[in-house]
Amino acid sequence: MHMKELQKETSNIIKQANFLQKKESRFFDLIEEVGELAKDIMYYEGWKKGKFSNRIARKDIADSLSDVLFDIFALADLYNLDLEKEYQKMIKRLKKRVTRGEFKN
Repeated sequence: MHMKELQKETSNIIKQANFLQKKESRFFDLIEEVGELAKDIMYYEGWKKGKFSNRIARKDIADSLSDVLFDIFALADLYNLDLEKEYQKMIKRLKKRVTRGEFKN
């Protein structure tokens, strides 16, 4: 499935379930999911120790990344953005910057 199809499917799920359709709700949910992703990565990599240290697996990171992606698609839809097209433009700009050597230390 392409990004455009995933974005549309995300929108359909939100409409069918009738949840988190307001921009502020979707935005705050994205922030929460990014926090979950950060927590999972910190425990998985051992950068943070605690009760989750031995329980976080790559699957947890994949789940958190998918949750973040869902919210990104949902926000793009709320703002009527073609995320696939915008991402392709960003990659093109980034390639030019890499070619110019902007990221070399």
